[in-house]
Amino acid sequence: HYRNTFLIHSSVKPEPFGRVIIEAMSIGMIPVSFGLGGSRELINHEVNGLIIAPQTPLRTYLDTCSLHIPKMGIKAKDKFDSTYSSDVHFTNLKEILCVE
Repeated sequence: HYRNTFLIHSSVKPEPFGRVIIEAMSIGMIPVSFGLGGSRELINHEVNGLIIAPQTPLRTYLDTCSLHIPKMGIKAKDKFDSTYSSDVHFTNLKEILCVE
């Protein structure tokens, strides 16, 4: 439903953890960021989103990676599911607390 839909993350300050980016990835949106703060840890350029240089038209990036765009939303959702989903957090928490 959100396939090939972009979230433009235009933060004015570097964020240590881009919650908005993670929320977009959770529904398969393609995050686009200027690469400030933690966004570089969340987005793999041209794999599950785009890291763009400030003042560069988005069209420049879309033209060069148009073949990857249909897969980026899927890869973004996959990264969310494998790294940030509640199932992953509960599993990790159980390991930390040594709970079965």
